[in-house]
Amino acid sequence: MASVPPSAGQRANQSGNKLEALVSTVLTQSGYVEVPRAAFLTALELKRFARQWPIGPGIYGTPMKVDFAVMGIPSLPNGSIIEVKWQSVSGSVDEKLPYLALNIDQRFPFPTIVVIDGGGWKRGAIAWLKGRVPYVGNLFAVYSMSEFIDWSNQSL
Repeated sequence: MASVPPSAGQRANQSGNKLEALVSTVLTQSGYVEVPRAAFLTALELKRFARQWPIGPGIYGTPMKVDFAVMGIPSLPNGSIIEVKWQSVSGSVDEKLPYLALNIDQRFPFPTIVVIDGGGWKRGAIAWLKGRVPYVGNLFAVYSMSEFIDWSNQSL
């Protein structure tokens, strides 16, 4: 029996998961320990992270989780968030960037790094988000994966 090829949405989700795995690897190789979500705020490890950490309601009032919550970054001592966005083909994900920026500004409890990559973003979308850094509360930085690795080598 032949297997059904993955849909475009399934492929996009798989690609996003791979980018999240890369971020997790960077954190782990930098000495951070993954802890259960429920223990993130109380864990004893100084350098720790949790995946899919709930932050409460987003701007629409529905429950929201962030990709990574991180403690122990020297320049962000009170905690940080890393959000991962991947877009390999053109689509509607880049239209979600203003939604992300508004949630970061109004709902995210810690300074946030957005790791954004893939070749399918609409022209100007990434530049728009990078341009919001000085204006959106809690938007600390916007990096491609290679920029994130460079930053992590200096800052983690």
